[in-house]
Amino acid sequence: MIEKSKPEDQKVSSLAIKNFLHATEQEEIEMHNFMILKNNKAIAEGSWRPYDSHQKQFLFSVTKTFTATAIGFAYYEDLLSLEDTIINFFPEYNNLNIDSKMGSMTIKNLLTMTSGYIENISGSTVWSQKEESWVKEFLTLPLTFNPGEKFVYNSGSSHILSAIISKVTNKSLANYLQARLFNHLKINDVTWDVDPEGNNTGGWGLRLKIEDLAKFGQFYLQKGKWENKQLLPEEWFHKATTFQISTAEENDEIDKKQGYGYQLWLIRNEGYMALGMFGQLCVILPQKNAVIAITSGTSKVQSLLNILWEHLYPYLDYYKVTDNFESQQMLDNYLKDLSLFPDLPDYIPILANNISGKKYKMQRNKEEISSVQFNFTKNIKNSCLFEMVNAYGTQHHIKCGIGYWHEGKTTMPGGILHHMQQPNQLLVRARGFWNGEKHFVMKWVYIEMPFIDTVSCYFEEDKIIFKREVNVNGDITELPTIIGEFNHELP
Repeated sequence: MIEKSKPEDQKVSSLAIKNFLHATEQEEIEMHNFMILKNNKAIAEGSWRPYDSHQKQFLFSVTKTFTATAIGFAYYEDLLSLEDTIINFFPEYNNLNIDSKMGSMTIKNLLTMTSGYIENISGSTVWSQKEESWVKEFLTLPLTFNPGEKFVYNSGSSHILSAIISKVTNKSLANYLQARLFNHLKINDVTWDVDPEGNNTGGWGLRLKIEDLAKFGQFYLQKGKWENKQLLPEEWFHKATTFQISTAEENDEIDKKQGYGYQLWLIRNEGYMALGMFGQLCVILPQKNAVIAITSGTSKVQSLLNILWEHLYPYLDYYKVTDNFESQQMLDNYLKDLSLFPDLPDYIPILANNISGKKYKMQRNKEEISSVQFNFTKNIKNSCLFEMVNAYGTQHHIKCGIGYWHEGKTTMPGGILHHMQQPNQLLVRARGFWNGEKHFVMKWVYIEMPFIDTVSCYFEEDKIIFKREVNVNGDITELPTIIGEFNHELP
């Protein structure tokens, strides 16, 4: 556990923290978890219900910085050099028709996103759908630029770094980091996706709790030192966290224009960050001796950083701050009340009795939903068990509390709304409520991911109008409306 402290004891204003959080809400930035460290102490943390700090979060491209850290360990164990060429690690593919420029691509090129590809290989959306070798796919794609010539963000490059770690250590990336990093930082609950060959996904797919993400940021802030032991030489951090390549030409957002290190973004005020899609951040601020870890569901990352610079950064080392019980109490009360949604009643209308247990046959649709069914239960805690059957007869269920959040596991499909992330089983907290007599709304919060589905069901006589949308996604955020009808012949 990270030692806790009152903000004012570390010369930080509680009021500034509250103002920062309030400003994100005013900007409609959907935060899920956060933790602020100052002087290696947690001065503020919180979770927006139904999210909580005990659940691991899917970190998307924050994963890349962990991958780069493993390369650092391997480098100082003399297992590889940053100037080693990539193709030499994969002799099994020497017979492939490989672009001649590939011969000069080095580990450093992968670390700095200067591999030579013209566009991003989005592993989480493209490669995750492939069953053949991702390494082979990477090696056979044509290069537009000479390696080292130009920054082009590329998740595929990060994954090749993971495959190289597997090659030189005979361990997966996660296993390699276990003894060198995770054990020391007491990061005990790690989940990490793998490719078809068993390599951990180097550019995405890591899941950690918010406190463990903050610890990782502190490890970087301390330049590889943890509990008075230098785990990774300080020299590595001088390279990894400083300017390696310009990013100004490829980015419109001011903080992402500051340059790139080793799988890290340089940002304003001499800071740097590990950044994952939909607002997963680990911001390291050496000038303030501070770390800010955030998980969220937003596309407004630059707005979030702007708010941080305006409302929080100036007050992270504020010489005028004094012990202020009133401000601290105000912040504590604010943090206790964090919630994404207001409380709702457990009201169930008469209509629910009429539709409960009925199957609605859905019109032909791209999602291949054959039928849906609602089973309402009135008890001490009212609930609804929602069932969806696809065209192949497979059943998927989510149980919703009425007026409260019910936690369960589901196989409910929805990858197209979730950046193509579709694990075999998802942890979900679900709640339903009646918005009027004929409109039932379900919120499905996938609490290890940034995605929240809103499912609206309008009932009219024997018909249902069914609509599903998501809070944030890299592509579409809503599916076409589907109309269904109660079929007396369905069992």
